[in-house]
Amino acid sequence: MHRLVIAATTLLALIGAVVVVAYLFIFGAATDRAAAIAPGRSLAYASVYLTPSTGQQMRLADLLTKLPGFTDRTALGTKIDELAQRFLGDAGLDYRADVKPWLGDEVALAVIAEGTGSGSTNGTLVIAAVRDERAARAAIARIVQKASGTTSSETYNGVAVTLARGSAGQAGSFAILEGMLLAGSDQATLHAAIDAAQGRAASLADTDAFRRATQALPTDRLALAYLDISGAATAGGQSALASGYHGAALALVARSDGLQMTGRAPFDAASADASARANFALGGEPAGLPSWMPASTHAELVFFGARQTFDAVVAQLGSAPGGEQAQQTLTQLRALAALGLGIDLDRDLLPLFDREAAVAVQELGTTTLRGQVLTRPSNGAAAVDALKRITESLRGRGSEVTEQQVAGTSVTTLAVPQVGRVAWAAQDGVILLGLTPEDVAAALEAHASDATLGAAAGYRSTFEIAGGHGGNEIYLDSAGALPWLEGVVNLPSDARDILTHVGAAAIAIGAHGNELEIHATVTVH
Repeated sequence: MHRLVIAATTLLALIGAVVVVAYLFIFGAATDRAAAIAPGRSLAYASVYLTPSTGQQMRLADLLTKLPGFTDRTALGTKIDELAQRFLGDAGLDYRADVKPWLGDEVALAVIAEGTGSGSTNGTLVIAAVRDERAARAAIARIVQKASGTTSSETYNGVAVTLARGSAGQAGSFAILEGMLLAGSDQATLHAAIDAAQGRAASLADTDAFRRATQALPTDRLALAYLDISGAATAGGQSALASGYHGAALALVARSDGLQMTGRAPFDAASADASARANFALGGEPAGLPSWMPASTHAELVFFGARQTFDAVVAQLGSAPGGEQAQQTLTQLRALAALGLGIDLDRDLLPLFDREAAVAVQELGTTTLRGQVLTRPSNGAAAVDALKRITESLRGRGSEVTEQQVAGTSVTTLAVPQVGRVAWAAQDGVILLGLTPEDVAAALEAHASDATLGAAAGYRSTFEIAGGHGGNEIYLDSAGALPWLEGVVNLPSDARDILTHVGAAAIAIGAHGNELEIHATVTVH
């Protein structure tokens, strides 16, 4: 900690982290005052509300009491205080002495654009409501002193500003204005926030993109997050990738059976290019491939327009950092596929993914992988012809090709020397691919018997809790995924105990009207 910036930026960033992960049970609806302080050129923004609403408080309490260590409802406040004290204590801060006495009802973080292009830098601004200004100033002074830092003062447009500098030369600045503590990573960022707060410059709340993205979101919420899509893409030199989109916002809401996230990303068809309009239209289709996934599927991803997205990214590689190297790699892959396997990636493979595509995983271990890649291309007959061309090309290059019948459909398996096996089948316009014929057979048999993930009660109820279903989606059954996670990460016993009470996670992003709707949840049992 002594090597980090000891200014208020560091302090409040740590507070924000604790609040998000540990202090949720006292969050509720509140006016988003911080959005009226964050500069209008904020690329990303997140705000957490600390003023409880009765409904949100009760539902969060119901949720947390299902977790080990939080079962005593009357001791929730004490438990959260202990976690915050431990977390900030590891960073050299005393939560009870230096944070709790003055922290008010809102904490927010904004990333501010300072320029455009690959060489630009972004400022960071932390905003926190203050209920005791004297205690806040005293706490910052103590923290600076403990870290052997120094402070100096200035006045900016009538506001007293404190500049803090750490022993290693890092600097930050902060001010208290109208009951809000502003901590910037540099003077320019803080000055921009003061200008927005005093009305000399546009605030984030003043921008049309922010208002459009947030106006339909639940007002009784735990937290709000916003992303300036077009601004972030422009800052990265990839403005074409955000065609038609300006901003996206998410609201986090508590339910007694899980956390629910609802979001909006308005789409401006008039300013979008033809490719973006086509992809938006695809996003309005309901996901159909889960009805081909075996019911034992623990994780799945459905994505519309993968081929079009790939083409758009490739078209922008030349102007992206490291893009030329990526283009060279793609050229080499195309050449290797053509010369070594006789496969034209652009003609034979990419068209398979021009509409709906999905990945389903039933088992994942250090030596095992059971699952399928499924696609529903716009031209199923052409896709089958392409797979037959690939099959014959590989047969001509020494691959062993076998066929078998499963649920009335022919499954073709190719054993490619020095590469491995792959199997495929086609039925009703759907292409099924797997590493083994057994994987493809599992999907065919599941669809024939309706024993699929799409028909499973757990899958359906998770998306009902999320509040919506359709378009692109992700689903994760935590009970099935936990063994994979334990094989990768050495989980502490208390973390594992908590994860065993997580039921499932789901995200659905679908196009409706003139916007993308985002619905997500993490359920707890």
